[in-house]
Amino acid sequence: MMAVGEQPGDEEDRRGHPFVGPAGRVLDAALEAAGVARDQVYITNAVKHFKWEPRGKRRLHKKPDVREINACNVWLEREIDAVRPQSSSPWAPRRCAR
Repeated sequence: MMAVGEQPGDEEDRRGHPFVGPAGRVLDAALEAAGVARDQVYITNAVKHFKWEPRGKRRLHKKPDVREINACNVWLEREIDAVRPQSSSPWAPRRCAR
């Protein structure tokens, strides 16, 4: 199985791993409810960088635009080709994957 998020969040950007922040906790709960171990899921993001805007001392998520999604699509396609998942699950508010 493959889970694809839209882009890293603040915590993911700082730690260098996908789905380790609030969205990761939601994903972990969903996987647990489905009886799927996290280590059995290839987890990635469609857009590989954290797009953000400053709000005081915080870095708030800013949606990637179509150009950024398209620019990162080649990496996502290579990941899909390498992993060859039997199933995939988008974890993004809009479709980013092929």
